[in-house]
Amino acid sequence: MESWIEALPLADVGATRHRVSASLAKLIASDLPAQERYAALELFRSPIPYLSEALQHHFVGVSFPLTLRARTIADQLSALHMAMAEGYQSVTDELLGLNTVRQDFTMLATGLHRSLYYLGQALLAGYQLYEPYSVGYWRLIHRIYEAAERKGVQSSTVQDPYRQYRKSTSIAE
Repeated sequence: MESWIEALPLADVGATRHRVSASLAKLIASDLPAQERYAALELFRSPIPYLSEALQHHFVGVSFPLTLRARTIADQLSALHMAMAEGYQSVTDELLGLNTVRQDFTMLATGLHRSLYYLGQALLAGYQLYEPYSVGYWRLIHRIYEAAERKGVQSSTVQDPYRQYRKSTSIAE
């Protein structure tokens, strides 16, 4: 997986986005155990900021109405963020289903944190386009926070080297 990600054609942003999206969809649909899915998602995090930066200039700071191409690119980026959130949510759902003795609380806190982060990125993209958010969106965000509180991991500090400003935050923050 690491060598596959390192070999992504970063100069061709469209091809990279397509490959990452397709592979993420396969990963989410797989029946890998939570630990393996989590490890794979962590590897997928490296091209996401690059793709976000490369694609945002098509729709952030441009005049409205957006062209069809710009709207499509914005939707693709939002879908990429949603796929990452869904992937982490699938990991945390599996972890939450385990008994307390077998839970990895660090992975749980990080998975919940990352899921909220990527949901927030998708929500931000919608706001940048002046679009309403999807039905059930905020309910999902609240459900994730409630799970963090229930397990007592909402104040756990999570390191995130891909965040631009604050490299460590908690779910509560």
